[in-house]
Amino acid sequence: MADEQIFNIPLRKEFQKVPTWNKAKKAVKATRQFLIKHMKVDKVLIGKYLHEKLMEHGRQNPPHHVKVRVWKDGEKVKADLIEAPREEKKPEVEAKGMGKKIVEKITEAVKPKAEVQKEELEKEKKEVLEHEKVKHKEKHPLEEGKPEDKRVMETERHKNIRSHGQKATHEKKK
Repeated sequence: MADEQIFNIPLRKEFQKVPTWNKAKKAVKATRQFLIKHMKVDKVLIGKYLHEKLMEHGRQNPPHHVKVRVWKDGEKVKADLIEAPREEKKPEVEAKGMGKKIVEKITEAVKPKAEVQKEELEKEKKEVLEHEKVKHKEKHPLEEGKPEDKRVMETERHKNIRSHGQKATHEKKK
């Protein structure tokens, strides 16, 4: 990225002009205006990490200044924090004259370790969920004797209800 520049953007003067509940929104607008002015372009894209930094302490307390790495991507300008990890583009593999298996092996070799770990975690989650589904289908041995029909359960419950003056069946004496 040869067209990369680093700026320290002052934000305090800009967000002092607005009410407290609107400061972070104004800080985002001020960063855009600063970059449009200094990079001499019309379109500026603010990165995820820069936006999180501006909103870090809520809408009412944005940082007073931000250090930003800026680069041109065609007609657009992209901006992100200096400390933010760089997103690398995935290499494009064409399958002209190659079998699908070879293309899959190449893409797996090129994949970052983080993606491979995510895929493994997803597989494990699916296995665990399938195991839990099977577990829930099996009935507990103590539940086997209970009636499953709701109507039967309601009638049994209503049999046990007694009016105000009645005694329970085990308390009645003959």
